[in-house]
Amino acid sequence: RFQMPSSVEVIDARVEITGKPLVRGTDFDAFLTSANGSVGAELVFAGYGISAPEQGYDDYAGIDVEGAIALVIADRKGIIRVWNGGAERIFGFAEGEALGQSLDIITPERLRERHWIGYEATMRTGQTKYGAGDLLSVPAIRKDGAQISIQFSIVPLRGEDGDLQAVAAIMRDVTEDFEERKRLRRALRS
Repeated sequence: RFQMPSSVEVIDARVEITGKPLVRGTDFDAFLTSANGSVGAELVFAGYGISAPEQGYDDYAGIDVEGAIALVIADRKGIIRVWNGGAERIFGFAEGEALGQSLDIITPERLRERHWIGYEATMRTGQTKYGAGDLLSVPAIRKDGAQISIQFSIVPLRGEDGDLQAVAAIMRDVTEDFEERKRLRRALRS
């Protein structure tokens, strides 16, 4: 009998799956980024990720991913290798449009130089300047050119030799929250 955990929770840089703590560095390796906050979503077992409509088989059929969190994995050079349905919903690029492209497709032009300096340093050293247990809040761009606000955490993906091979970013669109905070600040100043 197979049983999937119902939740994953990060608590003070600890990860628990249905109440069972995982050991950082043994069970997982993660570094989260700046700006305090939290991210949460239901964990749903969706098969093994096989989508083969031509064969009449789709692990994702019937699964409501409207509130999905985006997962984007980029290799050492910042080329997108994984782009899930949440990323499609948030950024507007279909998987086929995003795979093989640079992270520049979602990074505002004015922030690209700073982004690549940090990305290359992280890939070279395996370290980030952002503290564990935090979220990074940044502007991003959609396919239609609209600027949005996102929060994300990054997880390093290491090869068998321990070298950093890729980075997974777990993201959510927080544009509405960000705009509401801006409205409240303006109202308080008035």
